[in-house]
Amino acid sequence: MRFSKGKSQTMMMTLPDGKLYALGFPETNLHPDLKYLPPFEVFDFKEQTWSILPHPPFDDLVGSPSHFDLCYASVDTSILLSAQNTDIYRFDAAFPSKGWTVYTLQHRCRVLLAEL
Repeated sequence: MRFSKGKSQTMMMTLPDGKLYALGFPETNLHPDLKYLPPFEVFDFKEQTWSILPHPPFDDLVGSPSHFDLCYASVDTSILLSAQNTDIYRFDAAFPSKGWTVYTLQHRCRVLLAEL
């Protein structure tokens, strides 16, 4: 499997597991046929393979002005994403089958820090 091309502003980062995580959104306004591309993938350097990861739960950001203002960070095995006036989204690479966790705007920092 190869990395899906045709995504705008792809965010990439490595985590302690040594894998490369890539999150990008298909440019469907320019190429409607790309809307089925997986937005979240991981590259395993040992196996030399790309794998699809759980779909992020923030479709409302795609195509909106916030989509281009996404902030992201990694903490240990977690990937954290947010944009202005949105929730915080967390993906824990140690437990990929759990998918994404959403932290609501109200008290989000306190809850998120308690979990990490």
